[in-house]
Amino acid sequence: MISQPLITLAIPTYNRRQFVTESIEAITSQLGDFAEVVVCDNASEDGTFTALTEFSRNDPRIRVFQNPANLGPDRNTLRCLREARGRYIHFLADDDILLPGALLRMREFLSVNGDFSVLHINFVNFKGAFADAALSVPHHDARDIIEIEPNEFVRRLSVHATLYSATVLRREEALSVPRVERFIGSWLLQSHLAVACVCRGSRFGLIGTPGVAVRGGNSGGYSVYRIFGQEWKNVLFGTGIENGLTTATAVSVYDHTIRTFMRSWAVQLRTHDTKYESSGIGALLRSTWDYPSAWIYVYPFLLAPAPLIRVVKAIYDRVRER
Repeated sequence: MISQPLITLAIPTYNRRQFVTESIEAITSQLGDFAEVVVCDNASEDGTFTALTEFSRNDPRIRVFQNPANLGPDRNTLRCLREARGRYIHFLADDDILLPGALLRMREFLSVNGDFSVLHINFVNFKGAFADAALSVPHHDARDIIEIEPNEFVRRLSVHATLYSATVLRREEALSVPRVERFIGSWLLQSHLAVACVCRGSRFGLIGTPGVAVRGGNSGGYSVYRIFGQEWKNVLFGTGIENGLTTATAVSVYDHTIRTFMRSWAVQLRTHDTKYESSGIGALLRSTWDYPSAWIYVYPFLLAPAPLIRVVKAIYDRVRER
């Protein structure tokens, strides 16, 4: 067993036996002698814990814990953080896939460049079974970036700072964030930690080669409008500014979130069957009403008939393909 791993891959899970086992299988060949896996099962009822114990029985680098009851996603993330032993903790959603070579690239990046407060891993998207899936283009340029200015790094990541499986924190710094329990219930505890660590830290990196494949269309049951309208705003204007983020950066990032991410989700939720919860419109409106971009890019898609939105989207997709 590794006494002090460089990296802990931390996976909170709940009733995702099929997905989490696929995720761990993609990790095991990469672990080497410098990484471990910590999985915290939130009292699953589908045999998840039984499947997980098979992994831990066969590989001491995989440690599995089970909560006595479902503590919710944020408390389970917090338990992962507290059970981890690595110098760095890489949060990984239980339905996402760590791409081949990702851990070695992270180790090499850290070996060459030294310590970081926060790392962000470039990522791709996929749907359906990973083995048969077509991967999207990466969400960032495929080049490594080292940043020392917190506001610039937060602007660079924008809403992608919320992506669970792209978040790597220096564990010691994450554990030093005060009163972390106040973030419980936000569904974005890891984002509060990440933004706090950026603002309180000194060096930040983006690993440009995609290291994670993020599964689409498979939510944990949360409301997209509430989480990214209200809770993400609380991360920026609460945790961010409290720890030194400028108001200008918070406004810029939130406005960019409205114009891109929220617009895209408004279209998707109105035109496709999806497992994501489309409630929370009231929270979205309360959080965004004073942003002109919301009136231009989001509200029309909330109010217009779905057939009209489909026509407009089809025209837009054709034009973009030319």
